[in-house]
Amino acid sequence: MSVNTLHYALPIEFTKKIKDSEGLLEAFYSIYGCGSSLESFFNEIDPEEIEEITEDLEEEDVNALKELISQTNFGESAWTENTFDVHINGISNYLESRGVEDSKKLAASAINGDSEVYELSIYTPNEDARNRITAALKGNADEVFSMYELSGHFSDPQWQEAIKAELNDIIKCYESADEINGKVWIGCL
Repeated sequence: MSVNTLHYALPIEFTKKIKDSEGLLEAFYSIYGCGSSLESFFNEIDPEEIEEITEDLEEEDVNALKELISQTNFGESAWTENTFDVHINGISNYLESRGVEDSKKLAASAINGDSEVYELSIYTPNEDARNRITAALKGNADEVFSMYELSGHFSDPQWQEAIKAELNDIIKCYESADEINGKVWIGCL
């Protein structure tokens, strides 16, 4: 399966405000994955493009989201590109080698979440899964990556380097969610 994902460590206060307001949630969903980061979306995207992206939304919701973003300190983010299954399998192999129960399910939760946040394309691991994922992966990027079985075009050194960089970013995202007492929201784009 070729799926791109965007992982984002979001403070719990931010996620509560977003989920408590249908308008904010819809505005958030419309910009998630646009631009290089949530923090810079309203500054780096051309105003005409912002208007096009948010044209079906209430202006007050877009302005409220812009204000909320400007007041929020986010954690790290991670992007995977067409390596969805590679990461699930590699993390699962690592977790299994450590004797972690339900390793495949936990690995899938790390990459795709297990609880729906919005519609069918933003998910989050539940709190227990997030804690287990963070504890298992924290500081172990090299060891985790050593359990990846890369074949075909993924065995190319450039792909290997890119996949390892993605894994490092995923782990940093979970670590930073832990540091900010947050959640990891994962969008399948």
